[in-house]
Amino acid sequence: MGAIEEKIIDVTIACLEEFGVRGTTIRKISELAGINSAAVNYYFRSKSALIDRVMAITLDNAFRWEDFRYTEEWPLRAQLLEILCHLAAGAVKFPRISQAHFYEMFVNNNYDSPALTRMTVFLDRMLAEILRKRRGLEEPEARRLLIQLISSVLLYYAAFPGLFDAFAGADMRAPAGQRAYVESVVDALFPDE
Repeated sequence: MGAIEEKIIDVTIACLEEFGVRGTTIRKISELAGINSAAVNYYFRSKSALIDRVMAITLDNAFRWEDFRYTEEWPLRAQLLEILCHLAAGAVKFPRISQAHFYEMFVNNNYDSPALTRMTVFLDRMLAEILRKRRGLEEPEARRLLIQLISSVLLYYAAFPGLFDAFAGADMRAPAGQRAYVESVVDALFPDE
């Protein structure tokens, strides 16, 4: 990928965060990138193709197992904390992009989405790690625990950031609040780790 394409993608991510999908336009992207609209269309053909490309890149950044390989030899609790804190931090840092990934599922009840496909592949890898490290745990139970983890952490931060801040009496989006929350969820579901 060339420097201009990278700049367009970076600016598109910033636009999506500031204006959302509907408010992001080729004109805004080109103005912020300091290029003309024709250049954006030359590289990406359309706003839709550009948004699709950005969504694919951000999904790769969130759900690329290779980024977590260094945790494979860690104890299960430490590994889960690292992965879930990373996912929560990404969802907090990029709330509108995170919500855009789940938009079709939440708004249109459409579960045929790249986000769900990527997340499922990632969950399969996490499931394999849990089963490898927690011998004696049956797969159906491991799947239920993983669903609870992902629902409690990723879906909370990606879909409803700040929903429970008032109830919790803390900013659950601040790094210390995120970590404390993730630790409590992991400890509740894997108490003997």
